[in-house]
Amino acid sequence: MNTASRSENTARNIGVGAVRQVLTLLLAFAVRTVFVRRLGADYTGVNGLYSNILAMLSLAELGVGNVLVYSLYAPLHRGDAGEIQHLLGYYRRIYRLIALAVALLGAAVIPFLPLIISSELPMAQLTIYYVLYLANSVASYLVIYKTTLIQADQKAYLQNMVSAAALVLQYAAQIACLLIWGSYLGYLLIQIACTLLQNAVLSHLADKMYPFLRKKQKHEPMHRKQELNDNIRSMFLYKLATILINNTDNILISVMLGTVFVGYYSNYASLTTYVTTFVSIVITGISASLGNLNAEKNSEKSYTMFRNLIVLFGAITGFCVAAYGAVVQDFIPIWVGEEYLMDTGTVAAVLFTFYLSTIVAPVWMYRETLGLFRQMKYVMFMTALVNILLSILLGHFFGVAGIIGATGLARLCTIFWYEPKVLFHRTFRRSAAAYFKVQGGLLLLNGAVMLLSLLLCARMGHTLMWIILKGITCAAVTALLYTLALGRTAEYHWMLEKGRSFLRKWRKKA
Repeated sequence: MNTASRSENTARNIGVGAVRQVLTLLLAFAVRTVFVRRLGADYTGVNGLYSNILAMLSLAELGVGNVLVYSLYAPLHRGDAGEIQHLLGYYRRIYRLIALAVALLGAAVIPFLPLIISSELPMAQLTIYYVLYLANSVASYLVIYKTTLIQADQKAYLQNMVSAAALVLQYAAQIACLLIWGSYLGYLLIQIACTLLQNAVLSHLADKMYPFLRKKQKHEPMHRKQELNDNIRSMFLYKLATILINNTDNILISVMLGTVFVGYYSNYASLTTYVTTFVSIVITGISASLGNLNAEKNSEKSYTMFRNLIVLFGAITGFCVAAYGAVVQDFIPIWVGEEYLMDTGTVAAVLFTFYLSTIVAPVWMYRETLGLFRQMKYVMFMTALVNILLSILLGHFFGVAGIIGATGLARLCTIFWYEPKVLFHRTFRRSAAAYFKVQGGLLLLNGAVMLLSLLLCARMGHTLMWIILKGITCAAVTALLYTLALGRTAEYHWMLEKGRSFLRKWRKKA
């Protein structure tokens, strides 16, 4: 089991994750650039649409993985190999059922593809592409229970290293395939092969790190089985609603406006995904250590850390929104061509939705590491319902911008205020008023960051070098305004010290 300190594990996980993401991000940009230029908007739209459809069928993300991570924190903290083995055996059986369910549900969608897709591409080809997408999704579940153990044991950096190697191989092969043959079929087959390769390597790594996984499991009753099943059901409902919120946009755009518009929007969505992935590196790097901290059942220490994380993610969100807003309309023409530019309203809707989903990251990090699954399950369905209704209404009047902005509005009306209220009441045993006051202050501060960044960047050019300078400017503005506004607070000093500690550790390793 992991014996390193929480801060060491966090620094290592974030550092390796950042290196992985920079490397794969550069290749991902290259792949998407070649994809768009070689295959065009129709294939780009189909690719984005299939991603959303399969995400809605990704039952492995409908709570099982989150509950598994949560259930492993305590036995890992105690070093209880027996309980870990029983938990993983139980979840292995569940994931096999999930893989079968995804395959069956995915197959059931095939007759409805002509109703969802509005494209000039032959339907027979589109069906083959969909089946390959489905096969890749099913393959991703084969060893996920083992990779979850690595993550829960605060060793996500190992998973990131394997993932980075597999993605580099995949992207390089896909670029070659697109440049030489221009084949979407080959592109998908390479994706499946690399998924299987990554699964095999991670499975071998987990078996080597945790030898007890290879031992024959004794069939003993699990005392926590009912609790785990209750948590899985609750998290299943929560994640199902989350997927309905996050993955219906492309489907609605395709049905209401045409699949080609999915191709235009998916470039902006890809950039948002890349930014979100960087944020996720921080979340993943912290989450296992946070789960370890919360396993100590010290509410005061937990609350202090929560306050620190609110400010940290406030700064991260402020910078990301300002930088995205300052450079995206310059970057799209350079990247995929001026014909893929969308209106300012769509950009504003993307930023609005991104802000509301990222600024609350500490709330759902605590929700998952504390196991607050049952308390949150129904509010997400309300959010999903509001999102779909608003998307249809606003999409009719405002097009793509209305559909994207509806997701942010749905969050604001429901989970943005409800989840913190439950967390404070059940865990911190205090009013959430202070939290909302801090969020209000961060909104004003990030608004100032955005305004000043845009004013300064408006005076700059539009070449790649100017885009880089704009990003640096946004980072400098964020650092300056946060220092002026929060420089005397304990949360700011914690954030500064963690940054210095992170750099010191990585200099030593370098």
